[in-house]
Amino acid sequence: MCILVIDLSYQSGNIFTIDQTGKILEACASLDYPALPALAHNLVEKTQRELIAVSIPKGPGAFTPLRLAASIATALALAKKVPLITYPSFLGFLPETGISGRIHLDARSGLAYQSDFLIEEEEVFFSLPELVKIDLPFTQTANRNRLGFFIGSLYRKDAFTPLDTLKIDYVKEPR
Repeated sequence: MCILVIDLSYQSGNIFTIDQTGKILEACASLDYPALPALAHNLVEKTQRELIAVSIPKGPGAFTPLRLAASIATALALAKKVPLITYPSFLGFLPETGISGRIHLDARSGLAYQSDFLIEEEEVFFSLPELVKIDLPFTQTANRNRLGFFIGSLYRKDAFTPLDTLKIDYVKEPR
Protein backbone atom coordinates (compact mmCIF):
# COMPACT_ATOMS: atom_id res chain seq x y z
CA MET A 1 0.00 0.00 0.00
CA CYS A 2 1.24 3.52 -0.79
CA ILE A 3 0.38 7.18 -0.40
CA LEU A 4 1.13 9.54 -3.29
CA VAL A 5 2.48 12.95 -2.22
CA ILE A 6 2.22 15.80 -4.75
CA ASP A 7 3.90 18.84 -3.19
CA LEU A 8 4.20 21.77 -5.60
CA SER A 9 4.08 24.47 -2.92
CA TYR A 10 7.71 25.46 -3.36
CA GLN A 11 9.75 26.26 -6.48
CA SER A 12 11.48 22.88 -6.67
CA GLY A 13 8.36 20.76 -6.18
CA ASN A 14 8.23 17.16 -5.02
CA ILE A 15 6.29 14.09 -6.03
CA PHE A 16 6.91 10.80 -4.25
CA THR A 17 5.26 7.79 -2.67
CA ILE A 18 5.43 6.65 0.95
CA ASP A 19 4.15 3.69 2.90
CA GLN A 20 1.77 4.05 5.90
CA THR A 21 4.70 4.71 8.25
CA GLY A 22 5.97 7.57 6.09
CA LYS A 23 8.96 5.75 4.61
CA ILE A 24 9.73 6.92 1.07
CA LEU A 25 9.20 4.21 -1.55
CA GLU A 26 9.79 6.04 -4.86
CA ALA A 27 10.52 9.63 -5.83
CA CYS A 28 10.68 11.64 -9.04
CA ALA A 29 14.11 13.13 -9.72
CA SER A 30 12.70 16.06 -11.68
CA LEU A 31 9.28 17.44 -12.47
CA ASP A 32 7.78 18.00 -15.87
CA TYR A 33 4.58 19.94 -15.12
CA PRO A 34 2.73 19.10 -18.38
CA ALA A 35 3.41 15.40 -17.76
CA LEU A 36 2.51 15.50 -14.05
CA PRO A 37 -0.56 13.22 -14.25
CA ALA A 38 1.50 10.57 -16.10
CA LEU A 39 4.41 10.99 -13.65
CA ALA A 40 2.03 10.44 -10.72
CA HIS A 41 0.55 7.34 -12.34
CA ASN A 42 3.98 5.90 -13.20
CA LEU A 43 5.31 6.57 -9.71
CA VAL A 44 2.46 4.63 -8.10
CA GLU A 45 2.84 1.81 -10.64
CA LYS A 46 6.57 1.64 -9.90
CA THR A 47 5.91 0.87 -6.22
CA GLN A 48 3.81 -2.14 -7.25
CA ARG A 49 1.53 -1.33 -4.33
CA GLU A 50 -2.10 -0.32 -4.00
CA LEU A 51 -2.75 3.43 -3.75
CA ILE A 52 -4.46 4.09 -0.39
CA ALA A 53 -4.38 7.93 -0.25
CA VAL A 54 -3.23 11.07 -2.03
CA SER A 55 -1.62 13.97 -0.18
CA ILE A 56 -1.09 17.63 -1.11
CA PRO A 57 -0.18 20.87 0.64
CA LYS A 58 -3.07 23.22 1.29
CA GLY A 59 -0.85 26.30 1.19
CA PRO A 60 0.51 28.82 1.52
CA GLY A 61 2.28 28.90 -1.79
CA ALA A 62 2.09 29.83 -5.43
CA PHE A 63 -1.42 29.93 -6.89
CA THR A 64 -0.91 27.88 -10.06
CA PRO A 65 1.22 25.01 -8.67
CA LEU A 66 -1.06 24.58 -5.64
CA ARG A 67 -4.11 24.47 -7.91
CA LEU A 68 -2.42 22.02 -10.27
CA ALA A 69 -1.57 19.67 -7.38
CA ALA A 70 -5.11 20.00 -5.99
CA SER A 71 -6.67 19.21 -9.39
CA ILE A 72 -4.56 16.12 -9.97
CA ALA A 73 -4.99 14.88 -6.40
CA THR A 74 -8.75 15.40 -6.44
CA ALA A 75 -9.11 13.56 -9.76
CA LEU A 76 -6.99 10.65 -8.49
CA ALA A 77 -8.82 10.46 -5.16
CA LEU A 78 -12.19 10.38 -6.94
CA ALA A 79 -11.09 7.89 -9.61
CA LYS A 80 -9.35 5.51 -7.20
CA LYS A 81 -11.84 6.09 -4.36
CA VAL A 82 -9.08 6.92 -1.87
CA PRO A 83 -8.94 9.66 0.77
CA LEU A 84 -7.17 13.00 0.44
CA ILE A 85 -4.71 14.23 3.06
CA THR A 86 -3.88 17.95 3.13
CA TYR A 87 -1.18 19.65 5.19
CA PRO A 88 0.37 23.12 5.56
CA SER A 89 3.19 23.78 3.07
CA PHE A 90 5.50 24.54 6.00
CA LEU A 91 5.48 20.85 6.98
CA GLY A 92 8.14 19.91 4.43
CA PHE A 93 10.55 22.55 5.68
CA LEU A 94 10.64 21.90 9.41
CA PRO A 95 14.16 21.92 10.84
CA GLU A 96 15.64 18.56 11.84
CA THR A 97 16.00 19.64 15.45
CA GLY A 98 13.86 21.60 17.86
CA ILE A 99 10.27 21.26 18.92
CA SER A 100 9.25 24.85 18.33
CA GLY A 101 10.30 27.85 16.33
CA ARG A 102 9.50 30.08 13.39
CA ILE A 103 9.64 29.02 9.77
CA HIS A 104 9.77 31.08 6.57
CA LEU A 105 9.01 30.09 2.99
CA ASP A 106 10.03 32.26 0.06
CA ALA A 107 7.09 34.15 -1.44
CA ARG A 108 9.37 36.02 -3.86
CA SER A 109 9.64 39.79 -4.35
CA GLY A 110 11.29 40.21 -0.91
CA LEU A 111 8.36 38.57 0.88
CA ALA A 112 8.06 35.36 2.86
CA TYR A 113 5.30 33.27 4.35
CA GLN A 114 5.91 33.04 8.09
CA SER A 115 4.48 30.70 10.70
CA ASP A 116 5.38 29.58 14.21
CA PHE A 117 5.38 25.84 14.85
CA LEU A 118 5.20 23.45 17.79
CA ILE A 119 5.90 19.71 17.50
CA GLU A 120 4.25 17.38 20.00
CA GLU A 121 5.16 13.73 19.34
CA GLU A 122 3.81 12.96 15.84
CA GLU A 123 1.75 16.14 15.50
CA VAL A 124 2.76 19.61 14.34
CA PHE A 125 0.82 22.77 15.13
CA PHE A 126 1.29 25.94 13.04
CA SER A 127 0.16 29.50 13.70
CA LEU A 128 -1.84 31.23 10.97
CA PRO A 129 0.57 32.12 8.16
CA GLU A 130 1.49 35.73 7.57
CA LEU A 131 3.09 37.44 4.63
CA VAL A 132 6.12 39.41 5.85
CA LYS A 133 8.85 41.50 4.26
CA ILE A 134 12.19 39.74 4.61
CA ASP A 135 15.76 40.14 3.36
CA LEU A 136 17.02 36.59 3.76
CA PRO A 137 18.44 34.51 0.92
CA PHE A 138 16.35 31.38 0.51
CA THR A 139 18.21 28.15 -0.11
CA GLN A 140 15.61 25.82 1.38
CA THR A 141 14.86 22.41 0.02
CA ALA A 142 12.07 20.23 1.25
CA ASN A 143 12.94 17.38 3.59
CA ARG A 144 11.06 14.46 2.00
CA ASN A 145 11.81 12.06 4.86
CA ARG A 146 10.45 14.38 7.53
CA LEU A 147 7.45 15.30 5.37
CA GLY A 148 6.77 11.62 4.70
CA PHE A 149 6.89 10.86 8.43
CA PHE A 150 4.27 13.49 9.29
CA ILE A 151 2.00 12.56 6.34
CA GLY A 152 2.20 8.94 7.48
CA SER A 153 1.13 10.12 10.92
CA LEU A 154 -1.83 12.02 9.43
CA TYR A 155 -2.85 8.86 7.54
CA ARG A 156 -2.69 6.71 10.68
CA LYS A 157 -4.91 9.26 12.47
CA ASP A 158 -7.46 9.25 9.61
CA ALA A 159 -6.88 13.02 9.19
CA PHE A 160 -8.55 13.12 5.79
CA THR A 161 -9.93 16.15 3.96
CA PRO A 162 -13.38 15.73 2.44
CA LEU A 163 -13.12 16.52 -1.27
CA ASP A 164 -16.17 18.78 -1.18
CA THR A 165 -14.55 21.04 1.46
CA LEU A 166 -11.05 21.25 -0.03
CA LYS A 167 -9.78 24.83 0.27
CA ILE A 168 -6.35 26.06 -0.77
CA ASP A 169 -4.83 28.83 1.39
CA TYR A 170 -2.88 31.27 -0.75
CA VAL A 171 -2.21 34.13 1.71
CA LYS A 172 -0.82 36.21 -1.17
CA GLU A 173 -3.50 37.08 -3.69
CA PRO A 174 -2.99 35.73 -7.22
CA ARG A 175 -1.81 38.34 -9.76
